[in-house]
Amino acid sequence: LFVCGNGGMIALCGATSGYIASIDLRYLWMYQKRIQGSHGGSADDFRNYLEIKKQAGIKDVVSKVYPWDKLPLAHQELSKGAVLGKAVVRIVPEDYIKENIFL
Repeated sequence: LFVCGNGGMIALCGATSGYIASIDLRYLWMYQKRIQGSHGGSADDFRNYLEIKKQAGIKDVVSKVYPWDKLPLAHQELSKGAVLGKAVVRIVPEDYIKENIFL
């Protein structure tokens, strides 16, 4: 909520860490922010998408992965158009990901 600009929107897709949240509504009200749920389809839809993408030879382009402490730099580079493809901000340390088999 805090990284979203005034008048901006946060899209939620999934609730794997839980579905109950506590937020300070003043930040939505005072800064006219929105929270929007987003659903992309079923698990079968996603598997079909991945198969079609694989057959077509489509590969995702990840331009750069930023650690959380470089979030301001990520925003600067995105606003300057210095990123081709996707920019990823890692919200957990890389060693945690490797230890917990997220990679």
